[in-house]
Amino acid sequence: PKGSCAMHMSSSRNVLSIVVDRELSGNARGLRSLPPRFLAGIDAGGGPRDRAAVAASRGHVGTGELLLQLDSEMPAPAELRKLIADLSARLGESASQREVFLCCGGDAIISRVLLRLCRREAGRPSARLPEGAPLDVINECTQILAELAMLDLQHAEALASRHELIGTLFLLMAEPQAVDAALTLAQELLSAGQDVFPLTAVPDLPGLIGRLSPRGLALVSRALAVLLAKSAEQGLDAFPAPECVEPDLCVVCANNAALLALPSFLARVVALLRLRSPPAGLWGHILGP
Repeated sequence: PKGSCAMHMSSSRNVLSIVVDRELSGNARGLRSLPPRFLAGIDAGGGPRDRAAVAASRGHVGTGELLLQLDSEMPAPAELRKLIADLSARLGESASQREVFLCCGGDAIISRVLLRLCRREAGRPSARLPEGAPLDVINECTQILAELAMLDLQHAEALASRHELIGTLFLLMAEPQAVDAALTLAQELLSAGQDVFPLTAVPDLPGLIGRLSPRGLALVSRALAVLLAKSAEQGLDAFPAPECVEPDLCVVCANNAALLALPSFLARVVALLRLRSPPAGLWGHILGP
């Protein structure tokens, strides 16, 4: 009966939210331990359109199953591109699909995929992207996380706790093809949460800043401005600790020292401020948020 079907889907989502670890803890044991039939059924979401779509095709693959495929091992490039595009499309379909995605730990899984795509040398962080990195897939992953962060502060705060992720976003801001999505997500995460992001988590910050074009420096400076504004807010809550002296600086003081130590950084920022017109390609960003 129609009523019992809706009750079953609602009950399934409740069970799933208990079984699966929804925090960004780096494990998906709960998702992997669920029966395949359960993952296939949870995707229906209880809505008429979703149930009709599931019933229309025996070969339908549920969102939970797609996420499990994505998290089990890194798929081949073509398959990875299709998986990410499919998940992105489903997130925009309905609130129930977004709920299933989050209950299955989709935000954690997409975050891990993004980090894997941006790592070099046996998983170690690098100041540059791997050669031939799929920027279109990286952008799609970043956009998914940005949309989730803007929709729910709780998810923004959870993502903001992952310093490696934010450090990777600074790396992506140095790539002209990736800067838009990376900057959007970075600004959301840098302003969320209780802690101030440490710039020591950015791989080779001097090298990164040094190779930025004037447009790139202007865009990265927007992210840095959000970080410094948060630091100022933290400073209003309490007096600096007396023991906050080198080499044992607090995060806020360490960030300030790191920026001041960057070769020609302040001189380049001042030069940008003196320009009579924005650097080439910056108009769209000035008119944006």
